[in-house]
Amino acid sequence: MIKGRVFPTAVMLVGLLIALLAPASRAQDPGARALLQGVYAPCGKSDKALDFASEAKAARYFVPAVAKLIARDVAEAKRRQEVGRLDFDPFIAGQDWSPTKIELRVAAGVSADRATGTARFTVPGEKQPTTVTFDLVKTRAGWRIADIHWADQADSLVALLNKKNRACHDRPAAVFRRRRI
Repeated sequence: MIKGRVFPTAVMLVGLLIALLAPASRAQDPGARALLQGVYAPCGKSDKALDFASEAKAARYFVPAVAKLIARDVAEAKRRQEVGRLDFDPFIAGQDWSPTKIELRVAAGVSADRATGTARFTVPGEKQPTTVTFDLVKTRAGWRIADIHWADQADSLVALLNKKNRACHDRPAAVFRRRRI
């Protein structure tokens, strides 16, 4: 009778062990973290923004669909001679920057090719930290950003870039405040 219970119990324990270890192994993929480190490396040393104003440049950081949305926004803004929908740096959730310490984290997603990244920092002169959350996807070209979410903002990067009109500029000023240090 005991032999009959040992095998199912052993199988269940092995399955549980695999389930517990699988997310940890996905979280350890260094490529997702390396992507975010590359994005934020200039922010820790300089006040210069990352250049992703063309589809080719955006493709270094974003999945192809988002790179196309960014390129479309840049082209439309140039054609209309006005500011595009993306009128702030999505990585800092603002327009102006001063170097500061940035804490990066990457957590496993629902599958091995998905992860969630976060960047947390406090801009000098401000009391509250800013958190930027990234939906990361592993593509043939490596890890890329599929979307960006900001605290206190309902729209994500993709939602903002997909807006049909320029009503996205009617958002509250406190959400993407101008950061002058």
